[in-house]
Amino acid sequence: MKGWRSIVCALVISGWLSACDDSPEPGNGAKIAEIHCAPCHDLTPAATIRHAPPLWGIYKRPLGQIVDFTYSPSVAGRVKRGDFVWDDANLDLFLKNPQELFPNNRMSAWDPGMPSAHSSPDHGKDLEATRAVLASTGHYEPFTGFENDFDRMDLLAFLKTLGHRARQEK
Repeated sequence: MKGWRSIVCALVISGWLSACDDSPEPGNGAKIAEIHCAPCHDLTPAATIRHAPPLWGIYKRPLGQIVDFTYSPSVAGRVKRGDFVWDDANLDLFLKNPQELFPNNRMSAWDPGMPSAHSSPDHGKDLEATRAVLASTGHYEPFTGFENDFDRMDLLAFLKTLGHRARQEK
């Protein structure tokens, strides 16, 4: 009987320890991305431009490499310097406080009450007009980042799983 009790205790302790594990969880990051990113960013290998550049292959990609996407002036200025890559540190900083990294960038927080960019025929063609309409209806707010460190790390772990880009790079 003592043998069974030891096994049960070992299972309980290992379950408790795994619950305390703070390793990033890409599966949770995928859920966060579907809610907060996918309405505007394509997460698939198709890497189409919606209201925002696709995120497929973003990890280790140099800034501003999506053809036919008009970047915010602060992002475009940094692209010209050619010294920025979406690595762990830069993705974390952007996901935590995008305005600190790129002041006045045009990325917005998606209002779940609005239709998704998936159905828009003019994906990303006139961002300023789209944002003006959203603002006039009370649906546009700048993306302010993810304060929760665990959510941010989970999202970063998920973004790293989004393969390499095969097209649409400059």
